[in-house]
Amino acid sequence: MKITTEHMKSVILEEVRGLAPEMLILSRDGKYVINTAKKKVFVWDAESGALVAQKEARYAVPYAAIIDAFGTQIIAYHNRDIIFISIPEVVETRRITNVHREKILTTRLCPDMKCFLSASRHEIKVWDLSGNLRWGIDDANIDIGYMAPAFDPESLLFAYSKKNSIVIHDIGGGSQLHIDGCKPDIRPIPGEPSVVSKKHNIVVSIFEESIVNIYSITPPSCIVTMMFEQPLTAIRYDILSDKILICSATNRMLVIDPQTFAIQTVFVGTNSGIYDAAWVNNRLRVLYWKKHNKKEHYLVSDFHI
Repeated sequence: MKITTEHMKSVILEEVRGLAPEMLILSRDGKYVINTAKKKVFVWDAESGALVAQKEARYAVPYAAIIDAFGTQIIAYHNRDIIFISIPEVVETRRITNVHREKILTTRLCPDMKCFLSASRHEIKVWDLSGNLRWGIDDANIDIGYMAPAFDPESLLFAYSKKNSIVIHDIGGGSQLHIDGCKPDIRPIPGEPSVVSKKHNIVVSIFEESIVNIYSITPPSCIVTMMFEQPLTAIRYDILSDKILICSATNRMLVIDPQTFAIQTVFVGTNSGIYDAAWVNNRLRVLYWKKHNKKEHYLVSDFHI
C-alpha cells in the first residue's frame, strides 16, 4: 500500500541559520523537532513549526541522530557522562557522571519508551527514564553505529555486531547466540542491529548505510535483504504501535508489520527525503525535507496508517 503527502496537512519549520541540515530528529512522542550543531541546539514545535528554542551549550552536544528525546527531555551524553537537557528550555537538568569506563558513543530510547540505553566500545547499559541503572553488560566488543546497538525490554535481549556476526545476548538467561550475515552479491557482513524482538523472532540491522538485513533469531538465519538508493536516516521500532519504521534520505519510508512482514510505503514527493518519524495518537508523524525553487524546506506531516 502506498501513501503520499497529497491532501495531507503539513507545517513548515521556521527557518534558522547555523543548523546541521542532515541531523534533524523528532522526539519519540512527536512533540518536538530537534537539531544539534556542535554547541548549538535548536528546538521546534512539531505541531506549529515554530522555533521555540535556539541556545548554545557550554560544550558540544552530540549530533541529534545519535541521541534521543522524549517528553520534556533530551537524553544525551558528554564524554563518559549521561546528561539530561530540558526541552524546550534547553537547560541541563541532571548529569550522571562516569557511567562508562570509556567515552559514550550513543544514547537511545528503548522501544517501550520506558528506558534508554547508553553504549561505549565495550559496555552497554540500560537505564530507566529517571537515570537509575537497570541492566547492562561490560565485557563486549561492540561495533557501534548511529542506529545501534539494540535492546528488547520485553525479553531483556541485547543485540550488537562483533566482527563478522551479530551477538544476541540474553541477560535474563545468561546465554549468547551468534548470527552470521546475509549472503547477497556484496560482502556477507551482518550489519549493525537497530531492532531486536524475541516476541517477533527478528533482528533488523543496517549495513553500509543503505542496506537493511532482517534475521530470525531461532533458527539464527537471514530472512531478507533490502537495498535502498540513498543512505538510511532512521530505523525505529515502537512496541505500542508494533511497527518498524525505516526512513530513507530519498522520498520514501517503509512501515513494516513485524508479525506479517506486510509493508506500507510513505512517499513525500520528488526532490525530497525523510529524516525521522514518530507515532502520535495512532497517526504517523513524519519529519522530512523538500526542495522548492532550489531551496530546501523542512516539514512535518501526519499520516493515517
